[in-house]
Amino acid sequence: MPVVSSSWQRNVDCYPWYRAATEVYAWIPVTYLYFSQFVTLTEFIQLEALYYSCVVMLEVPSGYFSDRVGRRITLLVGTSAFIVAYAVFLMADGFVVLVIGQCFLAMAFAFQSGTDTAFHFDSLTQANREHEYAHREARAERIGLTATAVAVLAGGLAAMVDLRLAYLLSLLAAVSGLFIAARFTEPMARSATASFGHQLLACSANLREPVLAWFFLFSIVMYGLAHVPYEFYQPYITLLDIKMLGRGVDAPLVSGVVIGISMFGGAFAAGAGVRWQARFGLPLVLIIAAGIQCAIIAGMALLQHVAVLALVFLRNFPSALMHAPSNAIIVPHLVTEQRATYLSLQSLAGRLTFAALLWWLSLSTPAGETLDWDTLSAVLSQSLLAGAAGLALLFVFSRAIRES
Repeated sequence: MPVVSSSWQRNVDCYPWYRAATEVYAWIPVTYLYFSQFVTLTEFIQLEALYYSCVVMLEVPSGYFSDRVGRRITLLVGTSAFIVAYAVFLMADGFVVLVIGQCFLAMAFAFQSGTDTAFHFDSLTQANREHEYAHREARAERIGLTATAVAVLAGGLAAMVDLRLAYLLSLLAAVSGLFIAARFTEPMARSATASFGHQLLACSANLREPVLAWFFLFSIVMYGLAHVPYEFYQPYITLLDIKMLGRGVDAPLVSGVVIGISMFGGAFAAGAGVRWQARFGLPLVLIIAAGIQCAIIAGMALLQHVAVLALVFLRNFPSALMHAPSNAIIVPHLVTEQRATYLSLQSLAGRLTFAALLWWLSLSTPAGETLDWDTLSAVLSQSLLAGAAGLALLFVFSRAIRES
């Protein structure tokens, strides 16, 4: 027994550092810049839509795999997929290779999504410390975002020498993440899990609870609002680079600095989320998060100016602010055998909706269209309208969260 207990404690202690190692996304500030060497703007949007579509196909099966087979093996598969994806991107020479890389990247995120949170909660439960979940999850989120912040700054600097170096940094970090995951112990014995179809029905039945249903819809809207700036801030910066900075080596560095600052802001928000919830109440925290995301997209859509980057700095603040408080409500409502599947379903809904938005945007952008302000502004404006419609729907059904 003492050995098992120490294993659970090792899980809890190592989890934040696993998050840090697998969240070294040094490639974030150079994705568009790197891909644009091989593809057009329309093809870039299609590649991003393909990524989200692949996650859609893998998200729920990976959650079911986690509930049925185990958290540890699922994390090992996801981390290995990160390694393969980065290796493929390093060899990219055209659209087809980038498609392969996007598929493996989607697999990595799908297998990690939901399972990491479930693994953390299960490990704390086995150690009789589940009451510490909100604070510990907030700490892990803060460490992960800090790692990403440092990584994107390093990636932006390295990309000034060679854009591929950003992917190399992420590859090396993912390898270290694989070694950490290999030290994990499965936190709970797998009881008999229902068949895939029955598991989906059982998880869907949770949506009869008004609070879970509201958060499910909220996660969909916030996922889209958070990822619109992520997908289009590099094209936005590229236009600023052309207009104000002089096209050339400055673009990766500017991109890295912008996203790095946003990640540090997210790290601060991750630690503040639980405190703000206790002080102001969860509804106000969620309203602040949604308002900031809308303001970022509106600023990018309406004004082409370097001052708008001050808004982009806040891009990760809302998601990090709501991460731990939201999960602290959602996760305890779920039984262990359904936890990863349900969280995967929630992620799936957000990604599926956003993938549909990206496909729609790619179809509304003429094939071969070059990057210009009018095109980018139109794309961002359409995205903002879609997000505003979702928020209006959330407001209509806000009683569920007010009564939680």
